[in-house]
Amino acid sequence: MTVFPDAPKLPVFVAKSINETVVSWKLSPNVLSYDVKIKGELVCQTITLSCLAPVGTGPKTPIQIIANGGDNLKAVIAPTYQPNKPIPAITVNFATNSSVLSAAQKAELNKIAKYITEEGFMRLVVYGFTDSRGGVDNQALSVARAQSTADYLAKLAPGIDFVVAGFGASKPVATNKTDAGMAANRRAELSLW
Repeated sequence: MTVFPDAPKLPVFVAKSINETVVSWKLSPNVLSYDVKIKGELVCQTITLSCLAPVGTGPKTPIQIIANGGDNLKAVIAPTYQPNKPIPAITVNFATNSSVLSAAQKAELNKIAKYITEEGFMRLVVYGFTDSRGGVDNQALSVARAQSTADYLAKLAPGIDFVVAGFGASKPVATNKTDAGMAANRRAELSLW
């Protein structure tokens, strides 16, 4: 008697970053192991109920979970994208008192725009920040940094919805007591939703 493996139940995939995705599912009867394929490539073989894949994914990314049973029998299911929070994508740093993107930053944003389009993201979150140095309106500058980043991406990936906000110097990622720390704090952070 041949017993077919049941397809994995309640499959979910959630991108942790643009370089990692967690794929998980519930136990299926008659299964010996599971394979996970992303874009047709095998990224994980496991006997557990999840896989941390070293590849980014989005709403349009083809993913398959394959339940392997005896006699080379298989059951395949394709999970749907279910974001539960924004996915950090890139940080763009700025010169002091500036919201102008450099050529190097634009090149990085070009790569991200290609990824956004290919993977099917339709909503982006862009937050701007400053260092604690005075002499300018840090809140307005942080909004300008986020907006310049969003405006540039909107030209490359039309049809995307943006959430844009600035937080001034209120959320530093490094100390404001060194030049390197202040440079790290002068930024816009892009996340995908």
